[in-house]
This record gives sequence, C-alpha cells and structure tokens, in this order.
Amino acid sequence: MSRLLLALAIGVAACGEPSAQAPDEAGPGGEAGAGSPRFTVSPQTLDFGSVFGTSSVIMSIAFTNAGDGASAPVTLSLGGANPTVFELAAVTCSGVLAPGATCSAMARFSPSTTGSMSATLELTDGAASAAAELTGTGATSSGILLSPSVHDFGAINLTTTSATTFTVSNPAAVATGALGVTVTGANAGDFAIGTTTCNGAVLPANSTCTVSIAFTPSSTGARAASVRVSGTPGGTAIASLVGTGLAATGLSISPAVHDFGDVQIGSSSLGFQFTVTNLGAATTGAITTAKSGTHVGDFLVMANNCGAPLASGAGCTLFVTFEPGAVGPRAAHLNLSATPGGTANADLSGTCTP
Repeated sequence: MSRLLLALAIGVAACGEPSAQAPDEAGPGGEAGAGSPRFTVSPQTLDFGSVFGTSSVIMSIAFTNAGDGASAPVTLSLGGANPTVFELAAVTCSGVLAPGATCSAMARFSPSTTGSMSATLELTDGAASAAAELTGTGATSSGILLSPSVHDFGAINLTTTSATTFTVSNPAAVATGALGVTVTGANAGDFAIGTTTCNGAVLPANSTCTVSIAFTPSSTGARAASVRVSGTPGGTAIASLVGTGLAATGLSISPAVHDFGDVQIGSSSLGFQFTVTNLGAATTGAITTAKSGTHVGDFLVMANNCGAPLASGAGCTLFVTFEPGAVGPRAAHLNLSATPGGTANADLSGTCTP
C-alpha cells in the first residue's frame, strides 16, 4: 500500500510541473525576441540665458527611441524646481514611439521673478525615460537685451547670402563687462558674424551696439542657430536664427540690376552684357526674351545669343543699350523664361538728361 501511494505522489508531481520553455521561444500568440525601448534626448541641456520683462527665444528639443522595441504610449512633462516658468508648444510626443522614431517639442522661458531657475523635461512610457535640463535666469534691468529676439532669413538659394542687424541694449544704470558675441546651435556654420560694434566692447549704461549676422545655407531645408551676446556684468541675451536653404534651380541672370547712368536725350549708351546661366540639373526648353515695365521702349536688346535650350551649367549672353526718349528717370525689366527652366529677371534703369 505504501508503495502505491508513493507512485501516485510521484505521478501527480510530474503532471503538475509546467513544461520549461526556452527564453527565446515565443509562447502561444506571443512574439519571439521582442525588444525594448530606450530613449535619448538632444540637446541634453537648454540654456535660455537671461530674460528680462518678456519671454525668451523659442528652442527645440528632440527625443528618439534608440532601442530595438516600440514603446508604450509616451507622455512628456515638466518637473523639477521651477516647471511653471517654462512653456511647451508644438509637442509631437504622444502615442507609441517606434524604434528609430523621433518626436519633438518647442520650449521657452518666461520668468516672473529674478534669479536662476531650472526644470526637467521628461519623456516616459512608464518603463523607459529620458530627461533634459532647462535653465534660465530671470534678469533685472541690469541684463542686456537683444532685438529682435527671432529673425527668419526666409528661403534662399544655396551659397547665396542674406544679412540682418541685431541691436544689443543695456538698460542698466551701470556699464557691462566686455561683451562676447558667438553663434551656436545645430547649423551654426550657416550663420556668420559680420560687422559688429559689440564684440569686445564695454557697453555703457543706457546705450546700444549692433551685430550683423549673415545667412549662407550650406544644405537644403530648415536651418537654425542662435546668436548669443554676453558680458559680466550684463548677463546673456539670445536671439534665434532661422532660414531655409533652397537648391539652385532653373535660369539665373547676372547682374540682376543694372543702372546705365546718365544718357543725353537722342543718344545711346554702350551695350551692357548680361549673362544667363542654367543652374538646374536638366536642360531647359527654348529661351524667350521679353521686356516689361514703364519705359520698355528706352531699353533695346542687342546681340541676343539666348534662345536655344541651355544644358545644365551652360550659359549665354545678350546685350542691352539705353536710348531714352524723354528726360528724367527711366526704368524697365528684362525677362527671360523657359519651360522647363523657369524665369530670370533683371531690373534696368537710367536717367535721361537734356
């Protein structure tokens, strides 16, 4: 009888033990080797500098799932010491973040008091997380100011340049320390410091200086950076720089503006040469030349070699003379077009003297 009970006990134990499953095998209805998310953030720190009486420039921050598995639904939140003085906008971080996917948010600093402030911006799905540090200083009137706080250079062709001037002011009752001017950010190389009266200067109380910034896109698409001016005392002022690079395409004419100067009525200027170039990647269609504007009859197209299609990178020339028919300023436009190829225009001007 004891032997029978022992055999039954062994059999029950064997039947009740779950079968082992290899770690890499999928169970019924499951996935084999499922990965896990891992979040990264760029940049890891956003410093908004000193802000007085207004909001800071807007800066962007991006989170990426660098893991090998999709996340659970993510949330983005502000925490830390001073979360209420930082504001979020244009947030794309929600839902599931697939492996390699990126989401982003824009942030700005709007201090209501003076002093150093900070917060953390955290993305989490409940298991994985990543956080960036946001910092800024609520300044008193002793902080320097930079105007405008944002400048958009617009969309311009690659290797061409657009420039603007920023004004730095010191509203304090005391002078700043020697000022330093720098450009930082993702595409800092596309924004160059030009003529400036600020770099190395001590800015007296209630005075200003200027900084010229030139934008020359090196790549197509949106380009962004920041210009920073700082001094001790004086603090740091930051302005956002944005622009868009366009691929050079189609017809281009050089120069785009020509003034023939003074020409006596009944006389003619010397012929002036314009060069038309196909900057596109494909051959243009046949080129048509026309004039438009108020005084088209005063500007004559001569020796026009532009008519046949232009291969990529090829050019042609034409000459224009100024033969005014009435005294005073005269103006018109030279217009070239092709399909494909687009249009190219040059402004013509001159003055007719008695």
